[in-house]
Amino acid sequence: MQNGLLKDRHLFKLCLAALFCYASSASAREYECKDVGAAWVQLGWHVAARVEYQLVTEPDAAYEVGTGVFLWGEPRGSKYSATGFSEIEAYGLGSLVARSLSKQPLKICFTASEMEAITIFSAEF
Repeated sequence: MQNGLLKDRHLFKLCLAALFCYASSASAREYECKDVGAAWVQLGWHVAARVEYQLVTEPDAAYEVGTGVFLWGEPRGSKYSATGFSEIEAYGLGSLVARSLSKQPLKICFTASEMEAITIFSAEF
């Protein structure tokens, strides 16, 4: 039984390290762009204690950004309205989603500019 728990613990740590490496590579300030209309569009996802996103689009384009778990067609976390450039923070596990507030589709570019990893405590039970 002890070997099974040890193996599971190592697998869990390996998965967390892989997620952290994936999230860290997104913070290299490379912008990814997606076309957004009136419906919510998933831009990306995160697993982190805290992540700060930078979003940019045309200066006069109004859009709404949401974070958190994306269920039943909308984000179940925070929602922000913005135009042009904005910075938002998200926490834990969730998605970054956006939609246009006008009837015009637009292109939103985004990047994770700052990130804090989730701290895992090593303890024996």
